[in-house]
Parts: sequence; C-alpha cells; structure tokens
Amino acid sequence: MMQYFTPFLLSAGNGILKNYDGGTNPILVVIFLILLCFIILCGIAYLVWEALKILKFNKVCTQSHLTGEEIGFLRTFIRRLHIKHPLKVLTKRSEYDSFMNKVSHYYESLNLSEEDLLPDVQAFSKIRQKLSFTHKFRSKRLSSSRAIPVGHNLQITHYDLESKSLTAFKSKILQNNDFYINISPPPGDYDVEMFLKPGSKQRLEVCFRRPKEPEYLFDSMLIRTSTNPRPMWYIRHSDTLSKGDPLKKLDIPGSVLITHADSSETEDEEESDEGKEFSMRIAALSNRECLFTIENLDRPLNGDHKILMSFELNKIPLTTRGKIIKSVKRKDSLSYLASFNDLSPEDYVTITTFAIQKKSGKK
Repeated sequence: MMQYFTPFLLSAGNGILKNYDGGTNPILVVIFLILLCFIILCGIAYLVWEALKILKFNKVCTQSHLTGEEIGFLRTFIRRLHIKHPLKVLTKRSEYDSFMNKVSHYYESLNLSEEDLLPDVQAFSKIRQKLSFTHKFRSKRLSSSRAIPVGHNLQITHYDLESKSLTAFKSKILQNNDFYINISPPPGDYDVEMFLKPGSKQRLEVCFRRPKEPEYLFDSMLIRTSTNPRPMWYIRHSDTLSKGDPLKKLDIPGSVLITHADSSETEDEEESDEGKEFSMRIAALSNRECLFTIENLDRPLNGDHKILMSFELNKIPLTTRGKIIKSVKRKDSLSYLASFNDLSPEDYVTITTFAIQKKSGKK
C-alpha cells in the first residue's frame, strides 16, 4: 500500500523543502520525514491489525469445529454482503442474527424453490449450532423470532398504508428456520398479490405470547406463498422483538362506569361507587390494558372493581369492559391500570390501527 503513497508524498514535498533563498530547509526536511515515517507506521499497524483479525477469525472457527467448507461458505457471504466486522458475526448472537437476515434477503432476490434452498438452510443451521447461537423459546431474555416453536399460535395484523385499513387474523407456525417462517394462511379469500407486487408497502405485525408474559411483537412482510404440500405463507424474520408496551403520554378523554365494587369495607351501601359513572383521561393504551385517571373520585379503586370504559379513537367510539389491576401513584395524582376483558375483534383492530399510526407519526 505504501508504494502508492511514497512517490506522491516525495513529489508533493519537493515544493516545500526549499527556503526563501532557494536552498534546502533542514527543519522542513525533518518534519516531512517524520510525517512520512508516521504514515508508514500507520500503514504497517493497519496491515498487522487486519492480519490479527484474520487469525482471530480462523481461531474462533477452529474452536467452534467449523469445517473448511463451512468457513469458506461464511467468508463468501461476508464478502458478498460487505460485512464490516466479520469477527462479530462469530462472537455475538445478535450480529449473527442480523447477518442471517441479510443472507435470507439475498436468497429472496434469487427466487429459488424450497428444494434448492434446503441445502443452504441446513448448512447455516449447522453453523449456528456449532457457534452455540441457537435460540430457546424458554430463555429468560427472548430476542429472536427464530426461537418460536412449530405449532405456536400467532396473531397477524395487516395494516395497508395506502388505504389505511387494518385486518387481523390468527395463524400458526408450520416451520421455522434461519431463512424464513412458514405460517398458516388466513381463512377465506385474501388478496395475496397485493403483498407480493414490486414496491409493495404492505406490512405485517406478528404477535405471539409466552405464559405469564406480555405479548411480543415484530414487523415482517410476506415473501411468497405455497400450496404444496399444504397452503402456507413465507414471512420474514425480524432483527428485533419488542414487547407490547402501551402507548404513553396520551390524553384521551372518556368515561368509566363502576359495574362492580367491593363494599365490604363500608357499612353503608350508599357509600359504594357501584353504578356510578365518572370522567376519565387515558394516559397510556395498548390492546391489552390502559392507564387512566378518574376525576372527582372520593374513594380509590382496587382489584375488586370491575368497570365499563367508553372513549373514542380516530373518531371511532369504543366501549369495553375491564378490571382494575392496580393503582399507580404519580406525583400528586393517582392513576389506575385496567386490563380489557374479551376485547372484540373490531375494537382490537381499532386500537392496533391507532397504535401503528401513532408509532409511525401519522394522525
């Protein structure tokens, strides 16, 4: 590398190594030589650093018992996809997942059949196992859609950016590998071509649950469909999973009706809030629960209170039943977290549409 820079630096330096009388300036010569040595040393250090990274890469491959064919397979795709930090692909699970997403997108462009894809899918699966990057669905920290087991139930939400319409359907995982997820298609007729047309902006929001945990969400899109040996959709994996955290910093007006109250703590039944309606303001919202404050409430609510909430989203009225989970103290105010009971499909779609629009900055 330095053979290209040295002649250039020498020729450029010929004009500055002279003093005003036309003679050689020793100070400039010294500065120039120091600069030249510094550049040469930087070049040598860079070459040594690159050599050390290659040695480290080969060492990790050897320790992971990767075969020469598997190492060559990895190097081919690392060069083809212009991966900046190859070593991280072998040492960090998240980097390997991101790398595999790029690999799967590359194979999408080739439009190969499942039979042609199978050998490469199996090869990358073996590499993942040898690197100890396999995902377990019961892991404390779930980080990839590749961990979802076959047969697990999904909730698929499709939001059309053009028509701003949203539909939701239940699905199930039929196959899950490093390249894609196979899911059962929606029931009835569905305009699949709308998803597959070039430049399509159709998105799928995939939701799944683990016992005693909030829902997990990730964005995906339909790659292709198949009917052999059975109808199925191929959808993309996602780089990240997010929990279904509620939208925050909202200020949505509404009303809440106390449908059941525990009056055991009060001797006078007239003091019970059962049957009373109050104004409320929603501060946080998801399709599972909401956080709200109640105006002019004399006695605090608790887990024995059941409620009927009414509010509007995008000028669409919603009325749903819920149950108080807990009270939350915030500065000088008291808020309540309530879970929704048997949210209707229509209300689920309305809340999810509202959430997607808020997250994307659309009104």
